Amino acid sequence: MKNFSDLLAQTDFPFKTLTPGFWERVKPQPLKKSQLLDLNPLGTQLLQLPADCGQEEQWRALHNGELTMAHGDPICAYYAGHQFGSWAGRLGDGRAHTIGTINGYELQLKGAGLTPFSRMGDGRAVLRSTIREYLASEYLAALQIPTTRSLGILTSKDPVYREDVETAATMIRLSPSFVRFGTFEYFCWMKQTAQIGQLLEFLQHYYFNEVNSHEELFAHVIQQTATLMAQWMAYGFCHGVMNTDNMSILGLTLDYGPYGFLENYDPDHICNHSDHTGRYRFSEQPGIAAWNLYALAHALQDFIPLERSNQLVDELFWKTYTAAYQTLMTQRFGLPIQKESSALINTILKQITKKADLNQLLYTLTSNQATFPEVIADQADPYWKLRTDASATQMSRLNPKFVLRNWVCQHVIEQVKAGNHAILGQVRHVMQHPFEEHSEFDFLAQATPDWGRCLEVSCSS
Repeated sequence: MKNFSDLLAQTDFPFKTLTPGFWERVKPQPLKKSQLLDLNPLGTQLLQLPADCGQEEQWRALHNGELTMAHGDPICAYYAGHQFGSWAGRLGDGRAHTIGTINGYELQLKGAGLTPFSRMGDGRAVLRSTIREYLASEYLAALQIPTTRSLGILTSKDPVYREDVETAATMIRLSPSFVRFGTFEYFCWMKQTAQIGQLLEFLQHYYFNEVNSHEELFAHVIQQTATLMAQWMAYGFCHGVMNTDNMSILGLTLDYGPYGFLENYDPDHICNHSDHTGRYRFSEQPGIAAWNLYALAHALQDFIPLERSNQLVDELFWKTYTAAYQTLMTQRFGLPIQKESSALINTILKQITKKADLNQLLYTLTSNQATFPEVIADQADPYWKLRTDASATQMSRLNPKFVLRNWVCQHVIEQVKAGNHAILGQVRHVMQHPFEEHSEFDFLAQATPDWGRCLEVSCSS
């Protein structure tokens, strides 16, 4: 693909082949006097399209919903879900317009206006939350954590009303599929068994073609979800809103809202200040994922006996999670995969709880000459007895210098609001290569400043 016209001429849109009832046609509502803030070169590479193949005006128009691809109007999808453990009924894409598929990636406008599922909302996204998702999806990809991706971000001076008056923005996010656990829950709730079967066949054809049965497909979903949780936990990532409608059927990190990376290690950390009961606290994330899989099993009971699907969750989830978590954690610590390593890591985690930053600790320990922090000084001897000199090379690939903490996002947001638009692309590049030095941005790798430790993030977007 060599030019912008080729992009618009794409006709591949697998999800649109599903019969009506899966989606509704919808037209985006462009923002006024919009401006493209950043175009992600790694995003254009995923589409096999050079970032310089079209003029900035064309990219701006695409991100603003002004251009229609050859197969017709964008669509928004039906889904339902459990939110904070309670059944929420029909939800659907309330501010997302999927405009087509290129090179196996669906392009989805987020914040492009009202849809049939907007409910009491306005279909818009605010600049701060859009910047946060834009950066986070690229950062997790750099850590090799499965995630949706970002293509570009656009803003305008159109007002959006939340707790305060804010600035509107849209972004294009990329994913092989945006099908969620809640997609199946919707058709189960509607008693539309045929649609569940159609959706299973669709997924098996396009995304799980190595499986031979519905049971095998569900087993893959369990294992992918468990592995994702292990990666979140090993890197101290808190999602914040693990509702079933925010769970990807492909095991991707989906729907970035009040996410956050742990500052000082704290299993009880709650990153969403709207989560009053702490349902989605850091330590609960694997258990919530299992709970969501049981909800998915219920939705699939006409195709997999419920007793069997629950058994699969019981047998596969924790086994897969534990193995993946222990492997990644021991590798991040530079230790051999054995019981002694796991016991030592658990001891260290207990000692640094609410006292030290795990990601900073591991970055420091990457050096073979590292000095142990005082908080865990008594563990230095057993640690160095287990670790080999060759560990530093492996650790340097797993322990980033830069972590996308909330204060870093807030710094970018404030700078962009003040007119420094270049900072967005600069920090995006740093977070896409967080294991490199980037000496001019050393301040982003420093300990969280005092003002950054009291930031509150909610579901509001």
